[in-house]
Order: sequence, then structure tokens, then C-alpha cells
Amino acid sequence: MKDKMPAQKVIAAPKKNGRSSLYSRLILRNIRMDIRRVCVTVVSVAGCCALLVIGFTLRHGIDTAVEKQYHEILRYDQRVVFDRNLSKTAEENIQAFLDEKNVSYTKMHSRSMSFNAGRKITAGQMICADKESIAQILHMLDPKTGEQVVPGEHGICIMRRTAEYYHVNVGDTVILYDASMQPYEVTVEGIYQYYTGIGFVMTKDAYQEVFGTQARDNSFLLHDCEDISGFSDELRNIKGVVSISSNVSLYRSALNALTALRYIILVLIIAAGVMAYFILMNLANMYINQKKRELTVMRVNGFTTREVISYVAREAVVTTIIGILLGIAVGAVCGYLILRFVEHPSAGFYLTPSLSSWLYAAGITTLYSIGIYALSLRKVKDLKLTDIV
Repeated sequence: MKDKMPAQKVIAAPKKNGRSSLYSRLILRNIRMDIRRVCVTVVSVAGCCALLVIGFTLRHGIDTAVEKQYHEILRYDQRVVFDRNLSKTAEENIQAFLDEKNVSYTKMHSRSMSFNAGRKITAGQMICADKESIAQILHMLDPKTGEQVVPGEHGICIMRRTAEYYHVNVGDTVILYDASMQPYEVTVEGIYQYYTGIGFVMTKDAYQEVFGTQARDNSFLLHDCEDISGFSDELRNIKGVVSISSNVSLYRSALNALTALRYIILVLIIAAGVMAYFILMNLANMYINQKKRELTVMRVNGFTTREVISYVAREAVVTTIIGILLGIAVGAVCGYLILRFVEHPSAGFYLTPSLSSWLYAAGITTLYSIGIYALSLRKVKDLKLTDIV
């Protein structure tokens, strides 16, 4: 006789992403309502990241230039310079000694020359050898195309930074001066990547055509011979030997000279950390104080402490990511401009963007942000019901 029981309605369980969607809408609302604070936070993160990118970019540009100069461009290990005025048989004696020690070598003519491309006269080092020998001495690459630069038989090749400083292009005419300051016009046949010193490369045929005399060798470049300590004293005792230099020693000296740069980078990292701490900490505390009532209501309505912290942290994640991306862009541009500004005719730097520098800067900035927000979000645990009033 009883009526039938009404059919029970099955209430579908809420979707798992329902709360996440709510968080997203709330975060967007908060950003729109407090856009000034969000912009200041993004700029602060970007400034912190940009400082780090600049520091790592400078280190990468200078360190890589040194590495490439002594490990890729220069294809010899030791240089032995002799003077025929001290001994007419110096070349023959040195050559016989090296043959006895089974040391491979390449001979070349090297001399200091003055250079003028319309702005002012400056000094540089001329390297002159046969075309085949030059390939054994230097790894010459075009800075724009990356292709091998082959010295011609009528002109000279100059380094990239010198060409940029004097606004010289391939095909232009420059003036070289000998010891008596006699001018000689010569055509630029190539521009190659070189990082240290002002260097001119010329074949012996081109040298004879330009100067009217034959280039006589005055240097031995030793290959596959990083350590000659076993017979260096004997080599120095050969009459006519002026100097013996090692690329390994020059490389180490260059690295030691970069010690100051490492301290500068450390200062930038500390400055970025201090800036991030004071600015982001104040902004995070300001945000939590402003949202204290809203966060307390969330706790009263059943949100756990972890969920409330997650809600606050999501905005921090968004602003941090935007700030890091902006900081990388600004830092990369500023780092490149600084490297270009400090370059001069006798020194160039590696200008290719460094992905590792960006990753290091982003990682450190992320760690700074995590640490700062972790300290600030501890206040969420201490929220009280009286904070609603």
C-alpha cells in the first residue's frame, strides 16, 4: 500500500580539476585587481635574473674567447724566435736540434708593423708563411660564415675586431708601414676570427709582391710539444735564440687575469640575492597581509593549509616565470652590449649567446624565489578566525 520510493539522484563527483580551475580564476582576478603589485614583482624577479644573466654572459664571453684562442685558433704549442744578426747559422742549428729531438715544427716570418686604415696608426704583428704552413699555424675562420679563410697571394687577412674598429671590409685598401715608416698599400683579402692582439696574416708571395723583398723565416713553431722542459735549456743555449714562449703558459696567464672577473660575477650573484630578498620578501608579506581575511575564510570553508598555500603560491609561480623570461631577454641583450662596448682593436670576445648562462641564471633566481616565498608563506599556518574581522 506504500507509495514507491522516489528514485535517488546520483550526484556526480566533482571533477578533479574543479578546484584547480577555481584557483586559476581567482589568480587572474587577483592579478587584474592588483596589477601594480604584480608588475613590481615581475620587474623585481626580472632584475634579479638579468643581473645573473649579465654576469654569466660576461664570464662565458671572455672565458670562451680565451679557450678558443689557445685551443682552437693557435695550432702550435711552442714558439722559438731567433735572430740572424746574433748568429748567421741560428736557423740551421735550431732546425738540426729539433730534427734530432724528433719535434715537428713549422717555420714562419714574423715582425711588428704599423697599420693605418684611415683613423690612426697602430701597431700589429705580421705573420708570414707559405699558404700550406699558415693552415698548420692558425685555424682561420670567417666570423660571419664560419668557413675557412685562405690567405691570397696579393693582400693580407686581418682579425675581426680590428676590421670592425677601423670599418674595414674585404676588398678595402689599408696601409702598412715598415721599420722606417715607409708606407705600402695592401688589399684586405680576408677577415678571420682572432681574439687576442692585432694580427695580420700574409703569404710569402703576397709579402714579396707588396714589399718587394723576400720574407725570411725567424721563428719555429713547435707542434705536439706542450712540454719541452727536458731540452729547453739546450735549446736556449743555441746561439741566436732570442725567446721561447709556450701557449700553455700564455693560456694560464690569461686565466689568472680573469680572476677579477669571477669576483665580479660573485658580486652580481650576491647583489641579485640581496635585491630579491628585500624586494620580493616585502611584496610577498604585503600580499599575504592584504589577503589575510580571504585566506582565513578559505580555511574556515574547509580548505587545508596546503591548499591555501598552493593557492597563494600559484600566483608566485606565474609572476616568477614571467619575470625570469623577461630577465633572460633583458640580461642577454645587456650582456651582449657590454661585451661589445669593452672590446677594442686588440681584443675581441665570444659573442654567441650562451644557453648555459640563461639556465644558471634562471635556476638561481628560482631558488631565490622558492626560499623567499617559503619564508613568507609560513604565516598561512598561523591564520586565526579573528583575522576575518
